[in-house]
Amino acid sequence: MTDCHTSTQDVHARQSCAQGQHRWRSIWREGEFVCLRCGMRALCPRCLLVLPGTPVALLLCARHRAQEQEQQPKGARA
Repeated sequence: MTDCHTSTQDVHARQSCAQGQHRWRSIWREGEFVCLRCGMRALCPRCLLVLPGTPVALLLCARHRAQEQEQQPKGARA
């Protein structure tokens, strides 16, 4: 029964990631992230001056996300 439950969770996790609902966690250096579900890597384009040649997701880190929100007009915030 445990194996069936685990495989169901794995399928759900893969579906969530396929829909862009990753569970990002910071890793190694500032501006680098990994999805805890599928292992996909993401980088903050403002932290890293040179992006790698391999395709990765782009994700603003907490510091740059806060700066971005401060620059938006108050009416445009969600």
